Amino acid sequence: MLSVHKEPNWSLVTKQFQEPETFTDLLALLIPEQPYGSGAERAILEWRETQFYKLENLQHFLYYAMHTIRVLPRFHRDEMAAIMRMIRLCQEAGWYEQAYTLLEQEGFSLFVRTALSVEEWDVWKEIAAWNYLIVRWKTGRLTEEDHAVWERVKFCESWALKHAELVSQREMLAFTLFYMCDHIKRMPRQEAERDMMRLAEFCNTYIAEIYTYGFFVDYEAFVKYAAHYQIHEAVLASQRAVLAQVCDLFGYDAGHSYDFISEMGDVMTAADFHFLQQHREFVGKLLSYIMFLEAVRVPSHVLCFESLLAGCKGLRFKEELLRQYVFPYLHESFISFCRYFLRSKRYESIHHILFYWCTDEQRLRLEGMYNLSAVYEKYVCG
Repeated sequence: MLSVHKEPNWSLVTKQFQEPETFTDLLALLIPEQPYGSGAERAILEWRETQFYKLENLQHFLYYAMHTIRVLPRFHRDEMAAIMRMIRLCQEAGWYEQAYTLLEQEGFSLFVRTALSVEEWDVWKEIAAWNYLIVRWKTGRLTEEDHAVWERVKFCESWALKHAELVSQREMLAFTLFYMCDHIKRMPRQEAERDMMRLAEFCNTYIAEIYTYGFFVDYEAFVKYAAHYQIHEAVLASQRAVLAQVCDLFGYDAGHSYDFISEMGDVMTAADFHFLQQHREFVGKLLSYIMFLEAVRVPSHVLCFESLLAGCKGLRFKEELLRQYVFPYLHESFISFCRYFLRSKRYESIHHILFYWCTDEQRLRLEGMYNLSAVYEKYVCG
């Protein structure tokens, strides 16, 4: 941390600087304006935001804020938000000891521990708890007693994207992967599988951040590590499906192939009725990506998709899932979907999809949009 400081570069956050009189004023000085619009205006805002988070600038804002909170009127409505923002920025700067000092001196460590006795937590308790866990982890102060805090906030993504100024998504992901890896060996299998499915949903929500912050390798390593603890194959395959999406969406080179359709085939093959009842919505969401992301992109994907269908055929609860989440969207990407089926002369598969998996209404809609008579003729002729 700085021993000598200088005035922050206020032009990065405001057009005209005024000494803050409240925590609301201070908070405004710690958040650069979000880029919007286009052209030169957006470029300027993006530059200011980038410059703000550079340590050479950020450290002066932090030093100023740490001294300013001593003189501001307390019990203000934005006091907690401003201090959480400071703790968040300390993490950004790598000043974890200073973040810990803020947590302790401002009473938020006690606040989090005391809140454990409260049944319902609001978003502010969760924000404080996440910063508490991250800072204690980074400073080597995490204890078994903190597990109760983790249990209250794990895999919460509903509010985190809205409050990125107060909680670091990067640190949340890092802590989540660390903590799951550290604790899975001590968890009952059923609990471990339940938490891993929540992890898959969590990482699916933050899939861009998994790539941007370089957590692919950590996530992949955890999945391989978890496999040693007899985790259900459908659970492991769900994680691999999320990893496959990172490769597909961002062109990430994992060193070996992750095939999304193949992984979803593994999910559906291994899944039993109980698993799909518990995780129907999430598995359905993953299945819907087959059409939305036009996942049939090479000839080998045709075989993977055929294998997926074969593994579900005859099992009503699996068939229902495909009919609900895959085939209603076939018309949106029918040309790209069929391209490699036609190149591979898989006319029987196309016919089977249209007459077995699609409803009559869906098939008639496709027949109205495309001339399928040639496909039918080639199917009949073998």
